[in-house]
Amino acid sequence: MDVVPITAFVISALTGVITAGMQVVGASPTAPALVFDNLYLRRVAQRTAAAAAARAATEKPAVAATEGKTSPVAASR
Repeated sequence: MDVVPITAFVISALTGVITAGMQVVGASPTAPALVFDNLYLRRVAQRTAAAAAARAATEKPAVAATEGKTSPVAASR
């Protein structure tokens, strides 16, 4: 839905409609806002992934606690 105003603006321009000054003023902040929002969300996702990786690296795996023991289910098979 964020791209609808820009799409309408571009289609109008391609079909030969002369845009009013206020239409240009209204469409101008939309494109940079979409770009900056995309960049911000990518940075947040990157930080979240890095934090999750750091957390996973510091946690001890649960398998190490049962290492060397035979599971009753595995022994019955």
